[in-house]
Amino acid sequence: MGSFGVGGIVGVVVGALFILMAAALIAFFVVKKRKAQRDAFKTPSAIAIVSSNDYLSPPTAQPLYQPAPAPVAMPKPQPKPTVATRPVVPVAPPSNDLLPGWTEEVDPDSGYSFFHNAATGATQWNRPTMNNVN
Repeated sequence: MGSFGVGGIVGVVVGALFILMAAALIAFFVVKKRKAQRDAFKTPSAIAIVSSNDYLSPPTAQPLYQPAPAPVAMPKPQPKPTVATRPVVPVAPPSNDLLPGWTEEVDPDSGYSFFHNAATGATQWNRPTMNNVN
């Protein structure tokens, strides 16, 4: 009941080696991370400056930090129009040289003038003349 046999002993040894290797690997990365954290505090950017006279390096009497850059002026946002505007299309003033029965109208979608003959129901974009009446 107390004997493992050869296979059981090999399994125990392999398991113990696996645990030791995992512990060594974890320890390696922990030491590496702590070293990186310790080295980060050696750089001038990690030193907390209380006033401009603090933390001067003795040989040169120069500050061990970089001053903060000046703030960048951001442009003011321009207000966006709330209503979609359409370009204004100039409409020619009404003239009396239209052929009899024709009137000049303005298309509400495009703002362009068109011509309508109420007697025939015909419409056209071009000013009616004797040569181009539909």
